[in-house]
Amino acid sequence: MKRYDVEFKKMIVEFYEGGKPVKDLIIEYCISEPTTYSWIKKYRTITTDNGEVTINEDIAKMKKEMARLREEKEVLKKCISIFSVK
Repeated sequence: MKRYDVEFKKMIVEFYEGGKPVKDLIIEYCISEPTTYSWIKKYRTITTDNGEVTINEDIAKMKKEMARLREEKEVLKKCISIFSVK
């Protein structure tokens, strides 16, 4: 099984976003169609309402961090309620 580095994967996605069909990419670079689509899903760029451009991978990391922070917040709320009882 071939291993590809992140830069190569992002390059393939850039070609796709530039208008190159997936069919051409899989033939030219000898990668499978499911692999190509998984890279596109993971590394595609997304433009937000305010014009910022981000990579889907960054969004996934931020969602994970938000979930962790929400859990911490709930724990702190419970601690406050326990220690504020007189």
